[in-house]
Amino acid sequence: MLGRLAQLFTNRRGNFAISAAILAMPLLAVTGGAIDFVIFSNQKTKLQAAAESAALASVLELGLSSTKESDVKPIAETYVMSNFREDSAISLGAADDLKVMTDASKADTTVKVDLEFYWQPIFAHLVSDGIMPIKVSATATLAGVQSICVIALDTGAAKSLHMSAASTMKAVKCGIYANSTHKRAIEVVSSARMASAATYSSGGYRGPVTSYKPKPVTDSPPIRDPLMSRPAPPVGPCKEMVEETGGTHILDPGTYCGGIVTKGKVTLKFRPGIYVIKDGPLKISGDSTVIGKNVGFFFTGDKAVFNFGVSTQAKLTAPKKGPMAGILFYEDRASTYNREFVIRSKDAELFEGTVYLPKGKLIIDKKSRVGQRSAWTAIIANRIESRKGPQVVINSNYASSTIPVPAGIAPEKGRALLIK
Repeated sequence: MLGRLAQLFTNRRGNFAISAAILAMPLLAVTGGAIDFVIFSNQKTKLQAAAESAALASVLELGLSSTKESDVKPIAETYVMSNFREDSAISLGAADDLKVMTDASKADTTVKVDLEFYWQPIFAHLVSDGIMPIKVSATATLAGVQSICVIALDTGAAKSLHMSAASTMKAVKCGIYANSTHKRAIEVVSSARMASAATYSSGGYRGPVTSYKPKPVTDSPPIRDPLMSRPAPPVGPCKEMVEETGGTHILDPGTYCGGIVTKGKVTLKFRPGIYVIKDGPLKISGDSTVIGKNVGFFFTGDKAVFNFGVSTQAKLTAPKKGPMAGILFYEDRASTYNREFVIRSKDAELFEGTVYLPKGKLIIDKKSRVGQRSAWTAIIANRIESRKGPQVVINSNYASSTIPVPAGIAPEKGRALLIK
């Protein structure tokens, strides 16, 4: 027996395989641990970025008066899961392995996002329990003030917000939003330029990055229509249709069945109040000028749209009180989708108030100039298109205006900052 044992230890046949197997165990442990460390570090970095992005986006949404604390969790989950699906470093695990926890404070305007990711290490979990799960945290708050300038409400169309042919849109200290989930929800091409405090797309965007300042935030949760609960003004008995071809004319508030039309060199002065444009257009053409202080235009009926011609001038401010307080143009929600409301005016620089077209398509065309001399303007439309070189300026200087800003437009949002 002793001889056989001695023979086993002195026999060199097969010793290499045995030795290799014995040495391979610690080698595999070291290699597996190194791979685990690389994966762990990479995963944690990506998850931290996802948590920070979710916290920043969620706190901006929390700044809206319409957003409740309970709304924050699904908003944060949307941002995180979007990164989880798209980021190859994170997608090594399944979506079910990622837990999103939020703590939102409306009073302090802060959002904390905690993430726990349960991954599959090769070896490290046998050595340390701390490797599972990966935990990251980010907290954001608001500082400063940012309002809503532009919202394209359509939830699924390509080019719901479209700019081309050297057109420019400058939103001063306020945000631009497109609710469409299409990968080309926003499109800025052909030397057009868009500038804002921030631009958000529920889908994606198309066009050179240099066309945007700053680059749009993609996969953003859709923003709520801040005027969705605003009731429409009443429609009264019909006045006769107005059609003028020259001279100066003063109009009173009321319901204009068949619309208001100018041709040639006409000056229309609107007394303060609400003008219901029913079953016909507000069509300003020729070399006409329209002037109205504290006026609101409500459009009802499929033929009720506005169209400002190339050589026209418009100087209009919204009402201070009543059902259209702060709203310059208001489209009936019962309208069909994407009727065209057109501005081609060489001078629509005083458009102070909200352009609200919840079903319509706003087209700003030619070399028109819109909003430059307005203290503030807001545009909310189903779709928005700017083409052939117009210059649009959306100011947000609310303090200098006597026109009230509708709730939900401003000041609703602040500059998001990470504090942890």
